[in-house]
Amino acid sequence: MEGPIPSTISLLKNLTELIIADLDGSASTFPNLQEMRSMQRLILRNCLLVGEIQDYIQDMTNLKILDLSFNMLTGQIPDSFESLENLKYMFLTNNSLTGVIPAWIMNNKRNMDISYNNFTGSVQFGCQQSSVNLVSSLSSSDNSISWCLRKDLPCFGKAQCKHRKVLQVLFNGKTGIN
Repeated sequence: MEGPIPSTISLLKNLTELIIADLDGSASTFPNLQEMRSMQRLILRNCLLVGEIQDYIQDMTNLKILDLSFNMLTGQIPDSFESLENLKYMFLTNNSLTGVIPAWIMNNKRNMDISYNNFTGSVQFGCQQSSVNLVSSLSSSDNSISWCLRKDLPCFGKAQCKHRKVLQVLFNGKTGIN
């Protein structure tokens, strides 16, 4: 699919699942999904989204899966997300999120991936904190933090990557065949 998510998507108020991934084209702001309060799975992965994560997501009280990975989202993770009691998985990987990692994220049993962002603040944890992936999530030059939390993860040069366990290859829809 190419282009931004159409604004008319906001007319689909009774959706329980919205899955859009791997858009081509130019960047766009977060779509207006404010009236979609029955949402259970919201996946807008690699959709060229810019701007902040919308607070109205907290009103999607049935939300179980939230995946906003591989966009260009900025700002902080809304504190209001703590009230999403049904949320089991939250993926905010590879955005440009900033601020301090909210304490509720570190003290929960949900599966979360907030790796590859630009969080700040002091941390008292390692790369895998219970069910939260924090790899390369801090934009700190503090040498006392764990190597795996630093932005620009040093694992791609000659550094030993003994902690690397996952290789993810995604199909982008291009075959290379003319």
